[in-house]
Amino acid sequence: MSTFRFTTKIDDGTIHLPEDIKLVPGMIEVTIVQPPQVSEQPKSPRTSLADWAEHHAEHWGQQINAADVSSFTGRSF
Repeated sequence: MSTFRFTTKIDDGTIHLPEDIKLVPGMIEVTIVQPPQVSEQPKSPRTSLADWAEHHAEHWGQQINAADVSSFTGRSF
């Protein structure tokens, strides 16, 4: 007894054997396992860290001045 295991696509209800499998005439036993049609919940689209930071950023207005580093770092150079 020989056992062949393969995966194939069903288009018109017909099972097509791979070309390298040759069967001898006679009775055979066929088992078909079709995975369930799973409808996954759509995932939310990916966003970048920059998008997240822009969305959650605080508006500092005129409080930060690049010329005055000590105003936002607490250090004076």
